Amino acid sequence: MGDEKLPTEKELLEVFRRETEEQVERAESALLTLEREPLDGSALKTLFRSIHSIKGNAAVVGRQELERFSHSLEDALHPIREAERIVTPALAEPVFAALYAIRDAALSGDGELPFASIAVISDLVGKAPLPEDQTGRYGYRMTLQYPGEVLPEAFEPRYIFDDLSELGTVVSCKLDPSSVLPLDRLKNPDALSLRYVVELESDKQIDEIREGCFVFDDSIKVIVEPLQDSAPTPNAIKAVNGDEKLAAVRIDTYKLDNLMNLAGELNVSNLRVRRMVEEGASSQEVLDALEQLSQHARAMQDQILSTRMINIDELFRPFIRLVREMSAGMGKRIELSLSGSEVELDKSIVERMREPLTHIIRNAVDHGIESPADRVSAGKDVEARISIRAEQREGSIYLTIEDDGRGIDREKLRRKAIDTGLLDESIKLSNEQIDALIFESGLSTAEKITNISGRGVGMDIVRKKIEQIRGEVHIENHPGKGVTIRIRLPLTLAIIEGFMVSAGGEIFIIPIHAISECIDLTEEQRESAERTGVLNLRGEPVAFAPLRNVFHTGGAKARRQQILLVRYENHRAALVVDEVLGEGQTIIKPLGKMFERVPGISGSSILWDGKVALIIDVPALFQLLAERGYLGREDGEAGDESDTEENLTA
Repeated sequence: MGDEKLPTEKELLEVFRRETEEQVERAESALLTLEREPLDGSALKTLFRSIHSIKGNAAVVGRQELERFSHSLEDALHPIREAERIVTPALAEPVFAALYAIRDAALSGDGELPFASIAVISDLVGKAPLPEDQTGRYGYRMTLQYPGEVLPEAFEPRYIFDDLSELGTVVSCKLDPSSVLPLDRLKNPDALSLRYVVELESDKQIDEIREGCFVFDDSIKVIVEPLQDSAPTPNAIKAVNGDEKLAAVRIDTYKLDNLMNLAGELNVSNLRVRRMVEEGASSQEVLDALEQLSQHARAMQDQILSTRMINIDELFRPFIRLVREMSAGMGKRIELSLSGSEVELDKSIVERMREPLTHIIRNAVDHGIESPADRVSAGKDVEARISIRAEQREGSIYLTIEDDGRGIDREKLRRKAIDTGLLDESIKLSNEQIDALIFESGLSTAEKITNISGRGVGMDIVRKKIEQIRGEVHIENHPGKGVTIRIRLPLTLAIIEGFMVSAGGEIFIIPIHAISECIDLTEEQRESAERTGVLNLRGEPVAFAPLRNVFHTGGAKARRQQILLVRYENHRAALVVDEVLGEGQTIIKPLGKMFERVPGISGSSILWDGKVALIIDVPALFQLLAERGYLGREDGEAGDESDTEENLTA
C-alpha cells in the first residue's frame, strides 16, 4: 500500500473537468426533457443528481466558488424538485445559461460565475405554474383494522380497492406485519385481527374521505390521516420511484465480474487439457476438452470487447446544446428528437463520429431548416424537427438523421457540378445520382457560407471519415420535405470481418464490406490484363493490380491466381492474389512503431500458427494505387509495375 502513487493535483483537476462536462451534458438533456414533459420524474432526478455531483466534485478539488454557485442553483430549483412548481421554457433559459457557465468555469479554471442569475432563476421558479396533476389533489394514509368476525374479507385486499374507488385512487395497500400474531400467542382465536395501511390519492377533503368510509363494515376500525407534505400526490410526478437507468460508469461492474468468472473457467479448462495430455487421454477426449477451452476463450473475448462499448448517448448529448444555440441565434424554432440512446457502440467509433455527425447537424439547422416565415408560406409547422435515431441490427449500428426542411435543390446541385467541371452537361443522371453529388469535394447548394456551418469539414470529408471506420453513408433527398441521411457503422473497431488472402508469400486481410465479388482468372484474361494493366470484366475496364506488386512482397508467382473486385467511392480495382484462404472475423492488433506508417496497411492479426496477417486499409490502398499509377489505366493511361521500392515483410 505504501508504494501506491497518489494522483497529482493536475490529474485530479483533469478528472474533475471531464466529470463536470459529462454531468452538465446529462443535466441539459434532463432539462430539455422537462421542458416537454414537466412531470417526468426520471429527468427531474437526473437534473438534481447532476448538479449535486458537480457541487460535490468541486468541493473535492477545492473549487469553492463553483461549489457555492452549484449549491445556490440547487437551492433556487428546490421547488421544482419538490414538485411545487414545474419547468417552463422561460425558466429553462437561465438554467441552461447557468449550466454552461459551470462547464466553462470548470474547463477554463477561471471566469466569473453569474451569481446574479440565481436570483432571476429563483424569481422565475416562484412564478412558474403548479403541476396540473397536483392542483386540488391530496394524499391520505388510512389504517384499516379487521377484527376476527370479518377476517375472511381481510384475506381479499381487492375489496379495499373496490370500496375506495369512489373516494380516489389507491396508491398502495400493505399488510401491517406487526398485526399478525404468532399462533402460540393467541390464547383466544377470536382475538385474531389484521391491519392494512393504505395510501389514497384524492381530490376530496379529509372530512369527505372520513364520511365516505361508511362503505366499510361497522366492525372495521378506520383511521384517516393526511399525508405529511401531501402535495404533490404520489402520482403527480411520473416514475419517480420507477425503474431508472443506471448512472454511467467507465466499465459496468457486472461486466468485470463476468470477466473474472470467465477467466476462472478458462484457467480450469486449460488445467483440464494439460492433465488429460499428461495422463494419455484419448484423442477424442482431448478434442472435446479443447473445444470447451475454445468456447471459454471466445466468451472471454466477447466480454472483453463489451467493456469497450459505451452508450451512443455519449455521442448524442452534445447536439442538444448545439441545436438549441444555433436555432436561437438564427431565429428558428427546432425540436431535436433523440432515440436509441441506449444502443452501445465502440468508444473509439463514438469519438471519431463526433466531427462528421456535428457537420451533418449543422448543415440541417443552417441550410436545411427554413425560417419560420418560409415554413408558414410552405404550409409547414413553425417548429421544425430534426431527429437522430440509432438502432442495432445484423451486427451493425444504423444511424438515421432526418429533418423536415427544404431538402436539396437537385437542379442547383447538378448545375454546380457542371460549373466545377465534375459533370459533363450532356450526361443524364438519376435523382439518386444527383443527390449523391453532395458527397463530392467542393459541391454545395448553399448560397452563402455562414459562420455557423461554413467552418469545419464538407460532406466529402464526412463520407471519408465514416468510411475510414468501415462505415457507409447514404442520402435520401425529398425536395420541399427534407433530407434523410443513413449511416451504417461497425459495432467495434477491435474486430474486422474480411477475406484472408495470400500474395507473394505474405498473408493479407481485406475488409469484407469493400469486396464486391471474387473471380477466378482464365489464362487469357491474366495475360491480357498483365499486358495492358486493365481487366476486361463483362465488357467494362477495371484497374488491374497484383497485390504482390503493390506491396512488393516478392516470392514466386502462383500458377493459378484469383481476383477480388474491391471498391472505394467511385473507384474499382481488381486485386490479384495467389489464393483466397477464407473468410471470417479477426482481432485487430496495432502494427507497432516500426510499421505504423506502412502505406495501405492499418493493422495486423496473429494467426493460429503464429504468422502475422496484415490488414489492408482500403481508402489508403486506393490512394496508394493512384500514386503508383494503377488507377487511370482503364482510361488509357500507363503505369509502371517495376517499382524498386523495398520489400514489405511482416
